[in-house]
Amino acid sequence: MIVARPYPTELLRVARKVVWYDAVERTLEDTPTFLAHLMVYGSVADVKLVEKYISLEEFRNSLGNAPAGIFMQDAWIRWHKKLGIRPIPPLPRRRFPDGSQGTRSWTVLRAIACLFGRSCASQREDQGSSSNDGAQNLRQTSVKLLTVLQRCW
Repeated sequence: MIVARPYPTELLRVARKVVWYDAVERTLEDTPTFLAHLMVYGSVADVKLVEKYISLEEFRNSLGNAPAGIFMQDAWIRWHKKLGIRPIPPLPRRRFPDGSQGTRSWTVLRAIACLFGRSCASQREDQGSSSNDGAQNLRQTSVKLLTVLQRCW
């Protein structure tokens, strides 16, 4: 079920909260993108409210066609589990005109955290790597990222 205009005030409030960079009406017209942002940035109360207006099937459709760059690994796994979608696929990745794919955002972010003294702990369990392999991959990514950053400055 998709919500028609005029939109309920409470739904407008949630849309404004989770997609702060766009007009609220435009946000609600793009249900898949709205739901993807809700699944990442919405509170439990926000989700319960939206579920009164939009079916779980729409949530599943949004998750199955999620754009790259919105979900982080924890929300991606949590929502697949909540909606009973197995196996959990890898996060969506950007595709460039030449057909290549962008990097996995979690790898870059964890590498940045590693560079700044945060945890260089093992790679996530869902990747199937041993602890040492995960930590080594993060270190290698960190070194590559540091090299690129040094060239930029």
